[in-house]
Amino acid sequence: MRGHNPVCQKILNVGMYKNEQCHNASTLVHHLVSPKERPDLFLVPSNLVCLCENCHPPTEGTPDWVAGKDYVATVLPKWRVS
Repeated sequence: MRGHNPVCQKILNVGMYKNEQCHNASTLVHHLVSPKERPDLFLVPSNLVCLCENCHPPTEGTPDWVAGKDYVATVLPKWRVS
C-alpha cells in the first residue's frame, strides 16, 4: 500500500494548511474501520490510508473519515492482461 502512497494521505485543516495534503513521508498504514470490528477489511485498499506518525490518530479506526475531505483516496493502477 505504501508503495502507491509514499506521501502521507491526510488532508490538513490546521493553521496555514487548509485543505492541503500533508507533505511528510508515509510511515504506516492506518485502518479506517478497525480490524477488531471488521477483520474481513484488513487488506481492502478502500479501508487503508497511509499516514505519517504525526497524522496517525490515537484511535484504532476512523470510520467517520471521508475521502477527499479527511484524506486523499488511494488510486490503484488498473492492470491490463493481454
